[in-house]
Amino acid sequence: MAGVGPLGFGLCILVFVAFWKIDEVAEIAPLYGNNVLHQVLAGLLLCAAGLVFYAAIRVMPISKHNKCLITHGVYSYVRHPRYAAIVFLIYPAFALLVHSSLCLISTLVAYLIFRLSTVLEERKLIRVFGQAYKDYMKETPGFIPKYAAPCHKQFWGDKKD
Repeated sequence: MAGVGPLGFGLCILVFVAFWKIDEVAEIAPLYGNNVLHQVLAGLLLCAAGLVFYAAIRVMPISKHNKCLITHGVYSYVRHPRYAAIVFLIYPAFALLVHSSLCLISTLVAYLIFRLSTVLEERKLIRVFGQAYKDYMKETPGFIPKYAAPCHKQFWGDKKD
């Protein structure tokens, strides 16, 4: 809604590429080998990220003019599911695919970038939704869910009964 996601994602791409190039130039040995298991793990992480993105987008309003606070589905577990998927699923998957230990470590930098960018986004959301968003912030963590194994209906976006 606030538009900081693309900026954060762009910065993360720049960080990833910079760390990858530094890794190549410095010839840092990867902490893991180039084997099929890592490729499968990267594929699973990317599939999981796709599911999170699908679940997050599925519950969003179709029109930007239909401004409503979404707190159900995947948004009942984290306030920023798409950013969390980028940081904790997509970023490590690409690090595995390029066999770069430094890129894997740079996931922490990506997390910090998104944490900082969400501060701006959440300020705008508080202006738009007021106390409702403040209450949502108190109940729902930003990136890492408090609990796992969500109910199927809740995760995929069907409203709570």
